[in-house]
Amino acid sequence: MGAWGISHLGLWTPDPASLRRFYAELLAADPVHGEHEPLRVGATVLAFHQAHDGAPDQEVGFDLDGAGFEAVGRIRRLGLLERGPLENPQGRGVSLRDPDGRRIEIEYRD
Repeated sequence: MGAWGISHLGLWTPDPASLRRFYAELLAADPVHGEHEPLRVGATVLAFHQAHDGAPDQEVGFDLDGAGFEAVGRIRRLGLLERGPLENPQGRGVSLRDPDGRRIEIEYRD
């Protein structure tokens, strides 16, 4: 699988706007246009999600090349596919959970 690296970290919180302000000020992060009011910190994007039920969650997103994304069939065979494949103007993606319950997004941006 041709993984390029971590594309984003998803942070669930009861107050996404407050957490976003914290990271923006702490890291002098650049705002990015997109869902969940993301910030760019170097090559990584932080996305801020509204926590439902009070339990914070975590998400790690990985960028893959086209050949790597085609290997997503392995996720299906292992019974790990939670959502997807999804297509949007930026590319394609799937989501699954690791053994500890963290959400993993695997994305290919055309």
